[in-house]
Amino acid sequence: MRGAWRSNVLRPLNLISLAGLVTSCALPMFAMPAGPPAYRLGYHDGCDSGYAVAGSPFYKQVWEVGAPRAEPDFVAGWTAGLYDCKGSFERIQRSVHQVLSPP
Repeated sequence: MRGAWRSNVLRPLNLISLAGLVTSCALPMFAMPAGPPAYRLGYHDGCDSGYAVAGSPFYKQVWEVGAPRAEPDFVAGWTAGLYDCKGSFERIQRSVHQVLSPP
């Protein structure tokens, strides 16, 4: 009985810890891929949107059209960040699901 209680308590705690690790996955501005400043800013905003689209409750979609956000470099960076971070978060979700799903 004691082992069942322990697994019922530890599983949610592990999930909460893992969620904390996942939320810290956003790239800081200094870790953005090389390119012009508009590309790097677009990548950062696109990455936040990618996490949001993939289902993270800690991010929101960022897309505001207007200067400098209408620049081709910003749009290219936003698109790259969206797909990179969306794919990354989906891979994390699949791994978590495999580890935490019942046998």
